[in-house]
Amino acid sequence: MSEPHERLDQAMEARRLDLRLSWAQLARDADISPQALRAIRRGEYRPSKLTARDLDDALKWQRGSVETVLAGGEPEQLRLAGELPALTEQIIGAVLDEEALAGKDREFKARFERIAADRRERRALEAAMRAIEEQRDAG
Repeated sequence: MSEPHERLDQAMEARRLDLRLSWAQLARDADISPQALRAIRRGEYRPSKLTARDLDDALKWQRGSVETVLAGGEPEQLRLAGELPALTEQIIGAVLDEEALAGKDREFKARFERIAADRRERRALEAAMRAIEEQRDAG
């Protein structure tokens, strides 16, 4: 059986790839240094509750998932109303690429631009929800 930090490293690696994030992006999104993230992955440092919460948020896991993985469980992905599976987001991103749209009819382009706008709106909503949760947690 693997060590707790190895299980966490494997789970973070899989989720990071699902989200198409680099380790540097994940560290930035979790508001920790790349060195701190590396230390957590190697088992040199056990994340504090605040850092674990920030990692959960950055990985779009339910809060408590980092601790759950360290205890031998599985992380739980955050589910929001209207959330698109990662593969669908990747396909939309590829289709929205200007080169991919070159020469396509305007209706097709307009349809995918609406999807992109919905996606941006969802991300703005997620950011607002995080801000509300942070205010609640601070209070």
